[in-house]
Amino acid sequence: MSEEIIQRGLESGGIKIGEYEFYNIGATTLHDLQRYGIIPNGNYEKYTSRKPDGLIIKRENGNTNVIAVIENKDYDKLTTEKQKRDAIEQCNTICQILNSPIGIITNQMINIWINPNQYVKENEYFDQVAGIYRSYNYIYNDDKKPLSEKFFIQNNDEKDIDKLHHDTKNTIYYIERCLLYINKDNSLLRTTEEVDPIKLAKNVWQDIYVNTGKNPTKCLYNVVELFIFKFLSDLHVLDKSKDFYSLMKKIEDKDTDESILEYYAKICRPHIRELFPKGDDGTTIINGTIFVDKNGDPVLSQANLFKTSLEKYKNFGNLRNIKKEFKTKLFETFLKQSHDKSRLGQFFTPRKVVKAITQMVDFDNLQENARVCDPFCRSWWVYFRTT
Repeated sequence: MSEEIIQRGLESGGIKIGEYEFYNIGATTLHDLQRYGIIPNGNYEKYTSRKPDGLIIKRENGNTNVIAVIENKDYDKLTTEKQKRDAIEQCNTICQILNSPIGIITNQMINIWINPNQYVKENEYFDQVAGIYRSYNYIYNDDKKPLSEKFFIQNNDEKDIDKLHHDTKNTIYYIERCLLYINKDNSLLRTTEEVDPIKLAKNVWQDIYVNTGKNPTKCLYNVVELFIFKFLSDLHVLDKSKDFYSLMKKIEDKDTDESILEYYAKICRPHIRELFPKGDDGTTIINGTIFVDKNGDPVLSQANLFKTSLEKYKNFGNLRNIKKEFKTKLFETFLKQSHDKSRLGQFFTPRKVVKAITQMVDFDNLQENARVCDPFCRSWWVYFRTT
């Protein structure tokens, strides 16, 4: 039995950081970590006595996954090339045993991030315990220099990412970038690129319009609703069991189209509305009435269209980094096609007008409490986006 786990009160879990758990340990063996359910069940054989210094864990759908293995060193134990290589190999071996995609070696001054899954000949070493050769690669930032961001995790629970300590938030940011980009073939973190889903929106809108013949405005509402659903899922705002990817799992499991739409209507959609209640004026974040009726019940005749629309959003990829012009382009595009311009355009100022006003106002030299008149009214969010 591990005294460390009990003394630190870690029997019920590690420090909660967003959707992860951090275990700052060092005196607990893999054998005991497995007994407490901190690492996945497995046959660790000759490595059961190994003691990782730290672990970042993610629990999802009843499964426990090791996200990162941490190797801590004293300040003077990570200075020579031999010390660094020995520490890296020690960390890498545990990473490969635990199927961890990230290894981090640190003395708080020097920070080395490695990819245990990419085999590089020059980093090869012989593991005498298992009698096999192992290797790794350094993780490189988008400037193609080895990633050396400071590893720091605060010592108190905080599930709200926005409220994390700055250094902790930065660590989680880079961990998630690593999870997004690194694999057995790549160790380079690519530059975060903004995406423009306007073609996706047009494509999905056309499918809905052709298949239903509904008012173009109503078709657009459903495009936006699915967009919001995917966007919130990519930001990890929604519960895992109620997000976009829970529906994709049902598609992979060959669930019927009708059951997938029903799950969305009865489980996912109410979850979004619960997180984002309607405003005082009755405005809601999602307003589609093609896949669900006015009572929120699924329209099962559109189940196949719903599934194919989801698949198009999946194939597009992550929506986290959307170009700020997307909202403007979206409504400008569909305003031109819609016969119901009054509803789509009632709070919308044309982009050309906004740019002209912005240039005339000279915001940098605007006096305090000055007023700016919008001749088309009610579009202040557009000014803030522009400036």
